[in-house]
Amino acid sequence: MVGVSAPNESARGFAAAAGRASYPWHQYVKLPPHHLQPDGTPDYLRMILSADIYSLVKQTPLSPAVNMSTKLGCNILMKREDLQPVFSFKLRGAFNMMRQLSEEQKWKGVIACSAGNHAQGVAMSGAHLSVPCTIVMPVATPTIKTANVARLGAKVVLHGNDFDEAKAECFRLAEQYGLAIIPPFDDPQVIAGQGTVGVEVCRQTDMSKVDAVFCCVGGGGLLAGVAAYVKRIAPPHVKVIGVETYDADALTRSLEIGTRVTLDEVGLFADGTAVKIIGEETFRVCEDLVDGMVRVDNDAICAAIRDVFEDTRSIPEPSGALAVAGMKEYIRSHGLQGSGKTFISVVSGANMNFGRLRFVAERAELGERREALLHVEIPEKAGSFLELHSHINPRPLTEFSYRYHSDEVAHVFLSFFLDGKAPASSVPASAGPVNPAAATPQQTAALQDLASGKVSAAVAATEMSSQAAEDAQANAPAGSMPLDPREMELQNIMANIRASGMRVTDISANEMAKTHARYLVGGRCKVPNERLFRFEFPERPGALRKFLLGLRVGWNVSLWHYRNHGADIGRVLAGLQVPSEDHATFQHWLDHELGYVYVEETSNPVYQRFLCAE
Repeated sequence: MVGVSAPNESARGFAAAAGRASYPWHQYVKLPPHHLQPDGTPDYLRMILSADIYSLVKQTPLSPAVNMSTKLGCNILMKREDLQPVFSFKLRGAFNMMRQLSEEQKWKGVIACSAGNHAQGVAMSGAHLSVPCTIVMPVATPTIKTANVARLGAKVVLHGNDFDEAKAECFRLAEQYGLAIIPPFDDPQVIAGQGTVGVEVCRQTDMSKVDAVFCCVGGGGLLAGVAAYVKRIAPPHVKVIGVETYDADALTRSLEIGTRVTLDEVGLFADGTAVKIIGEETFRVCEDLVDGMVRVDNDAICAAIRDVFEDTRSIPEPSGALAVAGMKEYIRSHGLQGSGKTFISVVSGANMNFGRLRFVAERAELGERREALLHVEIPEKAGSFLELHSHINPRPLTEFSYRYHSDEVAHVFLSFFLDGKAPASSVPASAGPVNPAAATPQQTAALQDLASGKVSAAVAATEMSSQAAEDAQANAPAGSMPLDPREMELQNIMANIRASGMRVTDISANEMAKTHARYLVGGRCKVPNERLFRFEFPERPGALRKFLLGLRVGWNVSLWHYRNHGADIGRVLAGLQVPSEDHATFQHWLDHELGYVYVEETSNPVYQRFLCAE
């Protein structure tokens, strides 16, 4: 049986008297009487303050995020739980519960089901307390995770194809051998251990100047513990806010309907918070104390990982950066950029899988809304490629994928950085044409300049549109979201592309496109006179334009793939249709005019097999 003391019969009496059957009273009966409030529920303030965990747990710093603060115009502080000995806050709850086990329980040992941070927290706590530990993991658990737990002295049992089967085996072994189960979140002693994060935060800064504290949510132990302390000790205006991913939002949905919801499936990118159902006790505490919830997608998490790295040179795991992502979304959605308000995010862990770093780097710009991904249909005729690029230039392209499709149309995937400077011609559709009788002085001057021939129609339109955009912003309803400069910039680019006769779709939020389709553009195609080349472009403005402007009449780009990877050299795969009579001129251009390193791959068997039809 799990427990830290003999069952407390008075708690059962309180349960019957209160009649609150939904409360997890079976958890409270294990607590000593002095850890209970008069109504029989845990006295978390007392439990948190008496959590004697610092013989093992590190008091982590509350660090200013200078770069993030500058970017957001707020005072951002990060609680660095990624600096714990096991690189996660989970050590706090596991150790707090295990240190209070009876001597008999310690002698028999403990067991837990986890393949993540909780497993390492239990294993390290066991080593510190000389308590035998067994950790049950699914059979498919990566070797690096099993090795880390075994290295800390725990016995690893691999069982089942998923966590449900592993959890069932965990309970069976606990029953058979009398082992105490150490749950990852749903236990008052675990919650109290996580609540020590809140104690440290309140001691490390002036909470009267703090507006909100953000915590990631999986099973809810960290959020419940922090809320239990901060909402009792900090000034009333300080909010405690939970953050979940859209594909693992059990607490958000549960709070919406007032009862716990079980998700059918959860996303696994932020695997540390991929929990299908919130805990019983954590839900009770969060429902009572938490001020709100924020949900974010994986791209926002990737952007937050980069933000933490840029401020600390440490790389948090996806769940570890979840609170930062939620804080940024909260600031954006509430129009708080530049407000100077103070926000705290708990960076909860840094057990990053190295293989995910490429994905994080790929998606961080999209998560920051700095990169746009478009699908464009361009006419299959000379000059279309250059015309499309003219609408993007001088913004740096980050990817360009193209394959000849037919004689009429070509499909292009491209991505590029937005500079965040909304073009003056980006005007809300509701702004409408300028009425000369109601024109502002700036618009009147622009109309007069146009009539006198001092400026072109384009310049006059720009001046009038700029004023219209300013007026639209100034006359927006109070409390409405400010216009996003990058969104305005992107809409203007797309409008210009459409005006040139091309079809364009913004697929920046299309998960399938971002994950798979962008790498599968094209296929095998028989293209006359096609030759294939690998080029090394210098990563500097104008490099692509120099290439395109150098192409002669009659030469056609039939395949193109480029992706920026942050290096000094951009690697391009290009198919070029060059008539046989132009081969000498083309070779001279390659060797003496273009000046880029290249390798011809026309005979490459991969090209012949996968890209070139027989």
